[in-house]
Amino acid sequence: MAEMYWFIKGAESDDALDERYTAQAFLNVVYDAVLELDEQTRALPANSRMLLTLLTYCYARGVYSAEAIAAAAQEDAVVRYICAHDYPTAGEIRDFRRNRKDLVVQALAKALEMDSFFRPRLFSAQQESERRVAKAIQWDSFELDL
Repeated sequence: MAEMYWFIKGAESDDALDERYTAQAFLNVVYDAVLELDEQTRALPANSRMLLTLLTYCYARGVYSAEAIAAAAQEDAVVRYICAHDYPTAGEIRDFRRNRKDLVVQALAKALEMDSFFRPRLFSAQQESERRVAKAIQWDSFELDL
């Protein structure tokens, strides 16, 4: 499988890394993190599990804006794969994050803990996860104010 940059093309942020990952390796980390929350995600409909995976993946890469995530669902091959032709709108992304914020924070923290790039760093995955979700909320608030 061809190597891909794990940030959305043209949507780099201060947290986006330009490290190369194979798409499958990074997606496996995200999928494993979401699956470890099986008890909490089992009752979720398929669309909600997809949104949880999508937000975990994008936030881990440093893409926070719901508008940018919705656009990536149309343009980025990896994000399209996660969405499986069920492309969420920015409003649906914001609504899901608002209603399932704790679950998003847990999945993101688990993905950051599991990812070999972050493992050697000394940081709290939970605190980093909360910081990234708060940043996503700030991005969306700013976009809605425009």
